[in-house]
Amino acid sequence: MIYQSKKQEPDNSSKFNNTEEQEWRARVKNFGIQRKELKHHSVSVIKSIASGKIPLFSKIEAEEIFSNLRLKGYESQYTEVLLRNIPELSDWIDPNKEQYISEFFCIIKPKEVALRAENESKEKHAFDLQRKTDLDSFEQRLSIAFEKHQKILLKKRRQILWKNDYGIIKGFDKWIKEVSEFINDVVQPPVYTNLNYEYYANLFNKWLGEDLKAQHNSNIKEMSGQEFEFYCYNILANAGWTVTHNGKAGDQGVDLISVINDTKVAIQCKRYGNSVGNKAVQEIYSGKNFEECDIAVVVSNAKFTASAVQLARTLGVLLIDVSELHQLDQLILKNQS
Repeated sequence: MIYQSKKQEPDNSSKFNNTEEQEWRARVKNFGIQRKELKHHSVSVIKSIASGKIPLFSKIEAEEIFSNLRLKGYESQYTEVLLRNIPELSDWIDPNKEQYISEFFCIIKPKEVALRAENESKEKHAFDLQRKTDLDSFEQRLSIAFEKHQKILLKKRRQILWKNDYGIIKGFDKWIKEVSEFINDVVQPPVYTNLNYEYYANLFNKWLGEDLKAQHNSNIKEMSGQEFEFYCYNILANAGWTVTHNGKAGDQGVDLISVINDTKVAIQCKRYGNSVGNKAVQEIYSGKNFEECDIAVVVSNAKFTASAVQLARTLGVLLIDVSELHQLDQLILKNQS
């Protein structure tokens, strides 16, 4: 008997039949057409916004529109950047090409860098204004709180400060601590301030020994030279500077050394009744070099003579009024430009 092998039929179970394949290809084709139509529609919408024909859409709507553009590399986190640059996007986008969003970012990068710098400048300006407002409010609240609690403060001072047999005042460190606790607990200064409590301890001594209704900012002319130095010290500390009090014998005319952002400034503080002359300019110029500082400054409550102004301009010394001291960093930048 002769056996014949049975012819094996090909296994077509994993393949489409003709009808299924045609339907599948039709769906793919229709899907491609829909995607293309969506992209063209999105491009049309963007160009209409850029020309002012329709208003800018919301962020949620924008994400859908930008997604339909089919830009390679697009993520929802880029939506705000694209919204800021609709005119540029309208000029750049091509509905018939595959485009990478990184190419568009290269085009708008200079504009975005400038915008970021502008925003940072506005934020800094707003912060500086708020800081000045907060500090002015703090000084006012300090005066009010002092008047309200002056009897208690006087009693505390009598308990803490005393003179030894040689007439030297003792207990000043404890007095500084008492004043700092009073300021933080009662007045509550802004959290970002760096107060010089030694200055305020001296100031309270002055107020307690004089007319107690006297206001803090009205007595600059009555301050001693050292009190004026600490007054300037506190203004700079509150403005974010790291300040060292250098006012002592052999200080080479440098009363304060202030540092911010790697800029080291030598400062001479002049509380004068008359105009400040050349001597102060010469001293601080020499002191700057001696202390190895970058910039020399003379700050005063008085005006400067014409010759002092001329000499300062020649030597590169900055002359400022004490009312401007809180913005020293800005004055330095302006002087250098």
